[in-house]
Amino acid sequence: MSTIKDVARACGLSAATVSYVINDGPRSVRPETRERVLQAIRELNYFPSAVARGLQGRRMNTLGVVLPREIASPLSNPYYAPVLDGIMNAAMRGKQSTTIFTGHLWSDAQYSLPVYCDGRCDGLLLLTPPTQCDILSALTRRGVPFVIIDDLRGEVEASSVEIDNVAGAYALIQHLLEQGHRRIAMFQGASSFRCVAQRTRGYREALAAWGIAYDETLVFPGEYSAESGYENARLLLQQPAWLRPTAIFGCNDLIALGVLCALREAGVRVPQEMSVVGFDDVAPAAISQPPLTTIHQPLHRLGETAIEMLLAQIEGEAAPGEHRLLPTELITRGSVAPPPNNA
Repeated sequence: MSTIKDVARACGLSAATVSYVINDGPRSVRPETRERVLQAIRELNYFPSAVARGLQGRRMNTLGVVLPREIASPLSNPYYAPVLDGIMNAAMRGKQSTTIFTGHLWSDAQYSLPVYCDGRCDGLLLLTPPTQCDILSALTRRGVPFVIIDDLRGEVEASSVEIDNVAGAYALIQHLLEQGHRRIAMFQGASSFRCVAQRTRGYREALAAWGIAYDETLVFPGEYSAESGYENARLLLQQPAWLRPTAIFGCNDLIALGVLCALREAGVRVPQEMSVVGFDDVAPAAISQPPLTTIHQPLHRLGETAIEMLLAQIEGEAAPGEHRLLPTELITRGSVAPPPNNA
């Protein structure tokens, strides 16, 4: 590959002059000199090194998305795919390229800093990092612009954007209470994500507003997966019928879809005998049997907002520490009905 020195040698100029032409530097270069440089670049098929430019402190117009391999198949995941779509669309509108980092675990993220900070990216988007993640403080110390997507936290001066998990969960439980339900189970997701605590808070606040005591036996820990919802539903169905709740709140739609499967296998009719709600409004929720009542998250907008915030940081228009909370919407479908008369 040709180098900048080869170009300089071909047109009889210094490497510094060639660099000024390539980077539109402040030094005045005569039109005929600029044309000599451009002609040599064309003849030698020379391409400036993007990484070298980044190491010299220049803008790369490339943004990194850190998405470690704990997330299986992100491009087909009903939650992550629309967020990534929003990221890509907003980046293209801003004439930015994107680099997705997928090869590392969050627990090893600290050791991946040389990769994330090698000059190829102007800033980073961290997609749902767990609560305990050392990379946040490390990036802050290095002065790397970054935005956390969908997991607000207060231990570092970091910018972040997420949806209003508390209000969303509150709206779901209030809807069930208005239908007459009083024993409502909650199937949680992975506790390493702050959104679980936030949705649990919304669940508890809605119950308290209606004068209903929190019952920890109705709260089932789990993971953000259909398998987790399925297994917890099977566990719940082992209880005597008179002890069972009349409604189940899955902490996300995948959990709720797993619940629907387990109830269907057990011959429990939804919503006649058991109501089920989820959270996210992923595409399968609208076509499940029955269609799932859920909370709509503006996932596409989540990705777009993160790009806007990151570019504002990079361009010096905003300082780290900005937090944005996006509103949610209750979507009512056929998975909820009043509880049975004898409940």
